[in-house]
Amino acid sequence: MEPGDSKKAAVLQGKTTIPPVVFCTASGRPWAPERLQGIHRRVCALAGLRTIRIHDLRRTFATIQLYEHHAPIQYVSEQLGHASIQMTVNIYGHPVRARVPTWPIVSTTMAQRRTILQRWRN
Repeated sequence: MEPGDSKKAAVLQGKTTIPPVVFCTASGRPWAPERLQGIHRRVCALAGLRTIRIHDLRRTFATIQLYEHHAPIQYVSEQLGHASIQMTVNIYGHPVRARVPTWPIVSTTMAQRRTILQRWRN
């Protein structure tokens, strides 16, 4: 048995508090991180967006929810899977304004989305 196999098995069987796998193969095994990163880079390129780290998407989600949509901290904490609201407050409670970019929400039409998806699939 390889290190981490029991943890992977527990996740795949739903016997753990770790959220279920979002990106998986047809057999239910998690994607290799390199595969997800490659797809992420390709989709960003096709959409004409600057590529950022996947973890930065999580931070961007939290920041936008809290400071642009004024979502309750409890909601954001739950969405991020934090053990406590205090953890969310410690990380996102006092952003340095100069370091928190205010990216415009990318608004695309359905036709633009279809074009991006078609280019990505080809």
